[in-house]
Amino acid sequence: LFRSDQFSAAILRSYLEHELNPKDVLLALHRVLAVGGLAFVKVPNFASLNRLVMGRRWTGFRHPDHLNYFTPATLRLMARRCGFQVNMPWSWRLPTSDNMYAILLKAH
Repeated sequence: LFRSDQFSAAILRSYLEHELNPKDVLLALHRVLAVGGLAFVKVPNFASLNRLVMGRRWTGFRHPDHLNYFTPATLRLMARRCGFQVNMPWSWRLPTSDNMYAILLKAH
């Protein structure tokens, strides 16, 4: 177990969609990040135009290993509820992209 405020940064690249309890992961991450610490998150974009067009044939559907699917709104909401400030520049959440990116900041 890591001690509180131990890390200054973390990368969750193609990870949260595989977690059974992604909120628990973000809560634990918030605990171990120091104030001012950052987390870079990349997940499939369930709200992407490609997913809407492709429907059930969307490449982001990967059963059984993808347990969660996020939209920009749901990722932002979950991260805020876990205590993070969320930065998702518009270019990182384009509706045509199958992926989205966020920077989570532990401000307090």
